[in-house]
Amino acid sequence: SSLESLVEQAEEGEDCWGQIIRELSTEEDADAVEACVDACMRRKGGGDLEKVVEQAESTDAVWFAFERVLKDFKDVPGVIESAFAVLRALTTSPFREEWRKHFLENHISDSLICTVVDIMDEHHADEPTLQEQACLLIEAFAAEETNRPKLQKTQTQLENAKEAIQNERHKGFPDRALKAIGA
Repeated sequence: SSLESLVEQAEEGEDCWGQIIRELSTEEDADAVEACVDACMRRKGGGDLEKVVEQAESTDAVWFAFERVLKDFKDVPGVIESAFAVLRALTTSPFREEWRKHFLENHISDSLICTVVDIMDEHHADEPTLQEQACLLIEAFAAEETNRPKLQKTQTQLENAKEAIQNERHKGFPDRALKAIGA
């Protein structure tokens, strides 16, 4: 697909992230979306994610593209794990404080939280890594105090994630998220 071709160009250093984000917001092919989301996830460290956001039409365009991916590809665990990681990076990375604050204050909607809940329920038994990423995402969303009441609806899923997470080093993620939301 053209999205996969653009991702390859970006991986080679071309500045085409704005076009990639535009295409991500409408792409229907799961393999192309997964390649794109994975490429963005690999950029979450070292300031490279800042480059992705800067080249997009707006910070909101990046957020909405990833939120759309969660809703439209929630049955593809690999896509969701990477999308959770990117959204978490956008809300925790210190690369631009004003962007982080904007995302936390303006984009943690009831609809998004319901999508995260649905995903956690759908993949409870079969995707422990997805559960880990969801816990980290919820914890990140709770950094903004006004989001905590909305995040209360994730409490059951966070409790259930305790059973699903198998990696000993990550078993504390649900409790960290529960503490963050004030449960």
